[in-house]
Amino acid sequence: MIREAINCKIEKLEITKVFYNDENTLLIDSSLMDYVGMDEYDRVCVSNLRTGQYFELYVLSGIRYSGCACLNTHSNNLSKINDIIEIFTYKYMPESCIKNHNPKLIDMDKLDKILLY
Repeated sequence: MIREAINCKIEKLEITKVFYNDENTLLIDSSLMDYVGMDEYDRVCVSNLRTGQYFELYVLSGIRYSGCACLNTHSNNLSKINDIIEIFTYKYMPESCIKNHNPKLIDMDKLDKILLY
């Protein structure tokens, strides 16, 4: 049987820009995407720690080492600049592989100095 499992979780990522349009995407620094194994157009689940809202978007690759986390959304109540979010990605795998699967869990408070500078 195929199951969905968490692939990675990025904690404490700060929103750097917000654009209100119909894209529903999250533009992230490509160095961070490479580090956690995200691909452009992966579906991501986002939790806003300020508002408690949970929503899904697609991820786009931003400029490497820029530190960007830019939200492009049609709704002006999902997030604001400087909001702290958590991002979750999932992948499908056989049930027999679930026990040996180790998702990447990343805390930006500890990681940003390594990746972005």
